[in-house]
Amino acid sequence: KVYREMHYVNAKAEGIFKTYWPDGKLKAECPYHLGFPGIGLKEWKPDGKPVVEPEIKVEYFNRLAQSNEYIVKVFISNKTKDVKYYYQSLIDGKYLKTNSPVIMDEDGILELKYTVYPGNTSTKNILLCAKVRSDYGSELILKKQIYVTINNSF
Repeated sequence: KVYREMHYVNAKAEGIFKTYWPDGKLKAECPYHLGFPGIGLKEWKPDGKPVVEPEIKVEYFNRLAQSNEYIVKVFISNKTKDVKYYYQSLIDGKYLKTNSPVIMDEDGILELKYTVYPGNTSTKNILLCAKVRSDYGSELILKKQIYVTINNSF
C-alpha cells in the first residue's frame, strides 16, 4: 500500500507531498519547493472529513503609561508549545527557508517588546512565519502579517 508520495528534483522535494491513511484514503497534501515546505497544508481525518488547521493569533498589550513598552504576543490558536517562529523567511511568499534563524519563544508564545518614548510614534510592519506539527503529524507552515502603530502620548 502507498503510504507516501513525493517527487524530487536534484535530490530536493518538489511539488505536492502526499500521505495516505492505511486504508488508502488521502491523509495530507503539502506543497514543497527546492526541498522547503510551503504554506497550504491540507489534511483529512480517517473518516475523510477535512481538518481545520490552527492559525497564528496575536494579542496586544499597551504598557506605555507604566514602562514605555508595547508588547505584541504571538501564539498558535491550538496553544501548541512545539512551534518555531521566523521573521520574513519565505521564498516566493510561500515556502519556508528552514535554515533561517529561529526567534526565541517561551512555551510556544512569542513576545515582541517595543520601547516608544513619550511624544513618539512607531510603526511596525512584521511578517512572521511559524512551523508546527499538526495534530496528524504533518509539517504546517503559517504566516501572519502584523501592522501596528504605537503612539506614546504619555
